Amino acid sequence: MKCDCIEKINKLTEKDNYMLKTKMYRVSDTEIVSRISLETVAIEKKRGFRPPSFFMTYCPFCGIKLED
Repeated sequence: MKCDCIEKINKLTEKDNYMLKTKMYRVSDTEIVSRISLETVAIEKKRGFRPPSFFMTYCPFCGIKLED
């Protein structure tokens, strides 16, 4: 089963001028996927430090495992 929550939510929120932020990343040499990311922020700013982002493997809205 394919999850289409991102598309549904973005369609609903389009009229209010906002949408979910997704990031693209490479799975293999021939495949790129879009995932919802949970971004972090640095508490103390340090030179050269970039806080990590976490990618969801399950949909946070319906719980379906996202395709790899």
